[in-house]
Amino acid sequence: LDCWEVLVSTCAALGEKNCGSTWKEALSGASHRLRMPLDEPKYPLDDISLCGGKSGISRSWTFEERRKAKSWFERNVQVYVLEMPGLVLSDKHETIFDLTQHGLEAAHVAGFDLLSSSDLEAAHFSGSVPTAFNETLLRDQAYAISKAASHFHIQNLASTSPAPKPIALVLEDGVGLATDFREKVWALIQEEIPCDWDILSLSSSCPAGRCISPHLARIGPHPDENQQC
Repeated sequence: LDCWEVLVSTCAALGEKNCGSTWKEALSGASHRLRMPLDEPKYPLDDISLCGGKSGISRSWTFEERRKAKSWFERNVQVYVLEMPGLVLSDKHETIFDLTQHGLEAAHVAGFDLLSSSDLEAAHFSGSVPTAFNETLLRDQAYAISKAASHFHIQNLASTSPAPKPIALVLEDGVGLATDFREKVWALIQEEIPCDWDILSLSSSCPAGRCISPHLARIGPHPDENQQC
């Protein structure tokens, strides 16, 4: 593997363990794996000084900010928790249990396993996957496509809800929530997200694109493999 491949694979490994890993953390990890210092590359994230730092640091919230965040969340956010088939978690790692500790309610949604004929039929019926789908690709990428179809299914549920809220927040079961999760979401929407955005991911590690605020980047195509360290 060349340096760039090691950097990208290190970033992916960090992202699985710690949501929101940065390129600089990946560079440090790649240097450790290769047992040699690496020159800092040109990262595929423009304006990295704006949002390239660690974003998980908690902020000191005032009582009034917490009150506003709670009221805003209850009025505007419908939370969905996606449970993919075969996922087994202890109570303390269940996201719905975690949400309850935050005083939040959520709708539980069972994900698709598209290798199951009944799930595939249900996904076709809901419009989550096209009826003419590449079966070879499905077999090769079954879990990733099943997860994507499950997210599309939740989008359909949110858009057809009899009492929709302005924001649908989808969490995959097993994700851990920060103690100030509600306040952070409120602040992102109120202070940072551009008005023309329709979708926001809360868990992008080592993103490619352009920073637009301290905690957000507009994601662009990932660079090809000819980067240099």
